[in-house]
Amino acid sequence: MASLEELDDLINAVAAEANHEPGASRRRRLDAAFNVLDRAADGF
Repeated sequence: MASLEELDDLINAVAAEANHEPGASRRRRLDAAFNVLDRAADGF
């Protein structure tokens, strides 16, 4: 199981990737992944 710090690092990486993604479709998928990960971190 990942630590909270590792999960936060992943969340930040996904957010950064989404913020710099020019493609709308991939950006939406990254945003969805961010939301799932963020909810998981809230329950950590």
